[in-house]
Amino acid sequence: MVRILPYKLKDLYIDKKLHVDTVTVLLKNSNPFTSYRMYCIANDIIERQELFELEDEKYSITSSIITKPALHGEAKEQSFLFKIKKQTPYYKVKATVTENSSRLEIFRFEYTTSNQKEIYNLIPKLQNKINKLWIVKN
Repeated sequence: MVRILPYKLKDLYIDKKLHVDTVTVLLKNSNPFTSYRMYCIANDIIERQELFELEDEKYSITSSIITKPALHGEAKEQSFLFKIKKQTPYYKVKATVTENSSRLEIFRFEYTTSNQKEIYNLIPKLQNKINKLWIVKN
């Protein structure tokens, strides 16, 4: 059976600007991706969280919640220094169940939204759907 791992979704907007010392180091690096990641770290945003666990020798599951926040407020004002591209914020839920022996994909799911409530409502439904599939396969 599939079990939901603990997860916590943060807001999709990064408001907190970076500390001056961090900005100084990042300006030397000048990589927009690294700068964006530092904003996520400073705002306690986990960009990828594992979602499900399956203890079965015949099947394996790969699943995650991906959070892509956008810069807002003070962080957005400061980010012009790093040339970070504007992006649309979203959550993405992905799940794939695979048969281990043949590497055959049994189930694939992907859903993207900016609504946090939708994600919290979706995950138990997805767990039930995968569990039903798993029971049928066994």
